[in-house]
Amino acid sequence: SEGYRARGVAARMIELGQFRLSPDVDHRMALPPRPYQQRAAAMLLTMGGLLLADMVGLGKTASALTALADRRCLPALVVCPPHLMTHWEDEVRRFLPSCTVHAITRTKPYRLFGVWPDVLICSYHRLKGWVDALDGKIKAIVYDEVHQLRHDSSQIYKACAAVAKTTVYRLGMSATPIAGYGEEFFNVLNALRPGMLGTREEFKREWCNQSIGPRKATIREPEAFGRYVKDVGVMMRRTRADVSRELPALNSIAYEVEHDAAVLKAKEKEILE
Repeated sequence: SEGYRARGVAARMIELGQFRLSPDVDHRMALPPRPYQQRAAAMLLTMGGLLLADMVGLGKTASALTALADRRCLPALVVCPPHLMTHWEDEVRRFLPSCTVHAITRTKPYRLFGVWPDVLICSYHRLKGWVDALDGKIKAIVYDEVHQLRHDSSQIYKACAAVAKTTVYRLGMSATPIAGYGEEFFNVLNALRPGMLGTREEFKREWCNQSIGPRKATIREPEAFGRYVKDVGVMMRRTRADVSRELPALNSIAYEVEHDAAVLKAKEKEILE
């Protein structure tokens, strides 16, 4: 369709670096993002929903924060596993020091001190208690480790979908977005761009093999499907090789590690094996 072709053109323009971020920025970044991180932010701001599946180590968090520097994305909600909440809080303060940030500490809603924060951070499990409190207050939502949304029957998925229904921008991040089944990919992408893949039955008929059990349909042609979701701008995935020219040279730093030489000598054969 014309709509899909237009989105494909926009995606290719951004990939080629012909698109630049809007100057509509409230919060200047203390650390400049790399060009490929800017392209990911530009893709999100252009398409509205994006699965960022860059390989580990390419700075998906920095890509997300580049988008959150734009006033159109604030207030924003970051949903992540509990062990990443402190990381997100630190990174917001490091990249966007002028942004206010708060990490939700309880499942039951409580009064936030002062004005509503620019960036709110919540774990997947705590979000279910905040659905009503967040209704209509969030412009952008970031799902870190978005494969948490691969099961649409879970309470996590339902809470995320309820909060996201009034948002303008939705970003999902994971180097491993699905565990292998087509319907998991449908659920993840449908959370980010509702209706983009059609109905569940249309998606299964177009892209999946015959189910081998309840909700176990696999993608029939993974490479073709991968090209399609990239072409229509719903997924972006880069490897280190793809962006190597934009990464700084590696520094080699030697650290002296305290050790017991006698123990290492005794275990030398075992260690080598």
